[in-house]
Amino acid sequence: MLAGGVLDTAPADRMVSLHLASLLATGLVGARAGIAMSQAQFLRILLSGVGGHGSMAGAAGNVVLAVSALSSALPGIAAELSYDDVSCACSAGVIRAGAAANVVPRHAILEGTLRTFLPEQYDTARDRLHDLCTQVAADFDVNIETDLPTPVPAVVNDPTAVAAWRTAAAAVLGGERVLDLPPMHHAPDFTIDEESLRIAMLTMAATALELATP
Repeated sequence: MLAGGVLDTAPADRMVSLHLASLLATGLVGARAGIAMSQAQFLRILLSGVGGHGSMAGAAGNVVLAVSALSSALPGIAAELSYDDVSCACSAGVIRAGAAANVVPRHAILEGTLRTFLPEQYDTARDRLHDLCTQVAADFDVNIETDLPTPVPAVVNDPTAVAAWRTAAAAVLGGERVLDLPPMHHAPDFTIDEESLRIAMLTMAATALELATP
């Protein structure tokens, strides 16, 4: 829609969007000026090795052992990286390897995400990822290729837009229900030129009433 010129035909001064959060009790809303949500880098890592019969499997060329080691080490990529007391994060969400219980496959795939808040954090974590892949490839005698598509940028809320929303929300809900939230890891799947449109990404509780904190 943006590429098609929706803002040219329907110009706007501000964009207000909504993100649901199950961690908030029902009736609460919140927002944050500045960096509100982390950048999201999706990872797709391909491993290949010689494989072989399970009865003769060792560490060399074993993509199952290699992808397991890689997955276990991913959180360390974001170690000691944080923004306003919120830690960056890296983790695997998908691992695929093999189709037979008695055969070590030749290929494995790991997919995951890396969440950072600042450009320098991303650069550090990306370099650590490449170093980790190099080390795992050497340890298990496998080949590793990384696929890092263009990351989804961090959400940076315009302070003026957030202040306007906060005033309006407090008038309806009461100031005690309008929170100043810490930065979050939940990056949306869209981005927009912040120079052309002021953004306010808001968060609203999405907790069932019986589960909400009194």
